[in-house]
Amino acid sequence: MGVAVLWKNFHKSDPITPAETEAVHQFLRQYLQPLYDALKQYPTPILVGASGTFDVLENILVKDKTHPYHSHLAVSEFPAFYQQILQTTLSERLHMEGMPSDRADMIVVALILINHILQSADFQKITISAFAMKEGILYEMIEEFR
Repeated sequence: MGVAVLWKNFHKSDPITPAETEAVHQFLRQYLQPLYDALKQYPTPILVGASGTFDVLENILVKDKTHPYHSHLAVSEFPAFYQQILQTTLSERLHMEGMPSDRADMIVVALILINHILQSADFQKITISAFAMKEGILYEMIEEFR
């Protein structure tokens, strides 16, 4: 799921409207059904995220990063930030401490996606990896040639 698709198709107002937010949720309910099925079959208390929006969450919400390769965020810390972002304009987000300018436009729909996923299962913690998917793919490629 690319947030650029969500942003282009649903985020028309500044700030986003409740109707637009609900439209994203309706779309995600259908699109993410395979994820819901997997989470029912394989429950997990931890949502692991990497790059992009998860880096923003780490920059703004994680106060004590104790490990160089990952950090943790209690799910209970997410809702207040999520609600704050839903109510902000692009200009306000661009002036937020810790908000990269290249993330300020799509962060709203990205957080709607994360919120939607958090509500779909009993996650207790978010783990934010310092590595992205590309590092994992490179690692697998290197291992394949060993």
